[in-house]
Amino acid sequence: MSSTGQFAGIEIIAAKSGVFELAATIVLVNLRYVLMSAALTQSIPRQLPNYKRLIMAFGVTDEIFALNISRFPISFRYYVGTMVLPLAGWTAGTVTGAYIGEVLPQQIQAAVGILLYAMFIAIVVPPAKACVQVRIVMLIAALVSTLAAYLPVVSQLQIGWRIIISTIIAAGIGATLWSKSGQKMQTKKAR
Repeated sequence: MSSTGQFAGIEIIAAKSGVFELAATIVLVNLRYVLMSAALTQSIPRQLPNYKRLIMAFGVTDEIFALNISRFPISFRYYVGTMVLPLAGWTAGTVTGAYIGEVLPQQIQAAVGILLYAMFIAIVVPPAKACVQVRIVMLIAALVSTLAAYLPVVSQLQIGWRIIISTIIAAGIGATLWSKSGQKMQTKKAR
C-alpha cells in the first residue's frame, strides 16, 4: 500500500467510517499505479521476459515513474537501478520515522505532512520543464479537473473520483496523441 493510501486509511479509520469506504478509498487512491504502469509499458521492449516485467512492476511508484517515463526504451538494468535508492530510503525513513515520530512535538509532526505535497511537485516539475507533451497533458488535466468541479452532475462526485476522471481523460488523450511505440517524446535534449 502506498503512503498516500496509508494516510487516507488513517483518516478514514479516525473518522470511524466503514470498511467498504476504507477499501474503496484505498483502491481509488492507488488507481494511479494502473495509469503509470500503462504509460511505462509503452517503453518496455516487447521481448523482455515476464519475470523481469514483474520485478519492474514492483517498482512502479511516483518517484521511479518520474525517473523512467521519458526514457525510450527502458532497459531492465536502468529501471532496477532507479529502484535501489528509493527502496533503501523508504525503508530507512520508515524505521527512523517510527522512532523519531514518537518524540517530535505535535506541531512538527503536523508540519511534516506538507512534505508529501512538496515531493509531488518535485516529481512533476522536471519532466514538465523538459517535455512539451507532459506540459500539454498537465494543462488538459487541470482544465478537465476545473470543469469537473463546476459541471452539474460531475461536481456532485467526491473529489477523489473527479481527480481519477481527470487523470484518465488527460492520460488517455496524451497516450492517443503521443504513443511511444512509434515516436520519441520531444524533450529539450532531443530538439
